[in-house]
Amino acid sequence: MQGACQDSVGVAYVESAAALWLLGGLAAFFRRPFEAELILKRFAPPFDLPALIELLEALGLKAGLAAWPTGDWKLLPLPAVALLVEPQPDGAVTSHAAGPPRQPALTPALIVQHDETSLSWVRPGQFAPQTLLLAAARAQSAPFMLLVAEADPPLSDSKRPRVLIFDEAISNLDQETAEHFAQTVNRLKGKVTMIFITHQVPKGLQVDEVVNMGRPDGPENCGKEPT
Repeated sequence: MQGACQDSVGVAYVESAAALWLLGGLAAFFRRPFEAELILKRFAPPFDLPALIELLEALGLKAGLAAWPTGDWKLLPLPAVALLVEPQPDGAVTSHAAGPPRQPALTPALIVQHDETSLSWVRPGQFAPQTLLLAAARAQSAPFMLLVAEADPPLSDSKRPRVLIFDEAISNLDQETAEHFAQTVNRLKGKVTMIFITHQVPKGLQVDEVVNMGRPDGPENCGKEPT
């Protein structure tokens, strides 16, 4: 989720009927089972955007917010979801009974096709895609959209690597990058056996044992040094 979207996320929401329409459509596209009743039991409508993203993840999909594209639309993966801002009468305020005022509801529009000048989307209640110029679509939408994709399948125990070998993994890295590498590798400790072949152990790397080999005074004096 991009920082530019963060301020709008906490107050933006989608009405339950529109949210269920979107979830059902994406579940069908990605061939996922979908039960609206189970959704309503788990989350109380209306759905804010973090809840909507969590629901998509529960369907086995990965989702997140991204800024509305300003460059090459060829890079935008499909399907994507535009979030339309419904126009409000001047002076109108939408509020909670038990909380601060919130923004008007966002209406999802499922983008199914696009090119350099236009896009086609489907809105709740529509049975065929509607084609608009990009500028016209952007004028109706929030400055961010929802991207959805297949979640990476978890590795089974039989496919999960048991041993990782790093051979001079930091030889071409500067000190700062090597330290970041060490911090990343530390997260794997306890989950997999790791062996490092290196002339210099990177700063911050959490190791259980160091084996020094090929010392100048002879291989017979190779030994182990605890860290």
